[in-house]
Amino acid sequence: RRMCEHISEILNDPWAVFAESIDRNPSDLSLSDGNIAPTLEHLWSSRRRISDSKWRWLCDICDVLEGGYDCEFGQSFDSLVVKFRFAASEYSIRMLPSSDFPESPPEVNSSLGDAFELNWNEDSTLLSICNEYGDQCSLLDVAVMECSEVDYPLKFIAWRLHPDEVDCITVELSLLDEEFGGEETRLTLVVEWHSPRSFPRSICSSKPNRLRSVSFDRWDTSLSFGESLQRLFVRREDVDAEYV
Repeated sequence: RRMCEHISEILNDPWAVFAESIDRNPSDLSLSDGNIAPTLEHLWSSRRRISDSKWRWLCDICDVLEGGYDCEFGQSFDSLVVKFRFAASEYSIRMLPSSDFPESPPEVNSSLGDAFELNWNEDSTLLSICNEYGDQCSLLDVAVMECSEVDYPLKFIAWRLHPDEVDCITVELSLLDEEFGGEETRLTLVVEWHSPRSFPRSICSSKPNRLRSVSFDRWDTSLSFGESLQRLFVRREDVDAEYV
């Protein structure tokens, strides 16, 4: 609905959206002396104007739209929100123009927080930001999907971006531990989302004693995240028989 309102506003008076008018005096438009030159000069000088910065911003927005991205706009297109939907989650990025855009980068806020670092140079555009951000979201989403695909007695609970290590996610799992009376153990793993099959940065358990019996050298980076967890926390003879 908001999109339709913006489009309607543009169709009715596009310059009212993109530029500010310059005051003019109607008496100056008189042709009583038969000289049209002053009138044309005034019409030229009194037309609505738009700054180079805002024009570039609007052109960049058009490129993002042509790129097929899901966009939302602020009033008078002074902000741009682009949404990304992947298998595991949804992500978004919000961009605001700097006062001297594109000499200075836009202000950026995103679902990835500090995990997304904006590298702005003379060749950068809003579209290049969206492409780079989308690639990073896709990579993160693949890691989340990998970490969520675990088999019984493991169960995926949740994930979140790590607050301090921007290249990691925190993964919460539960383990129905038959070897310990069928009690549930909560596992918290810090996983590098660029390489989720690598051994986790850390593994914590709601029952610390449970980790004493784990042979961490059984982690195998050639296997999926879930398969390596099975090798660590499920009875060895069962896992060894499955992956022989």
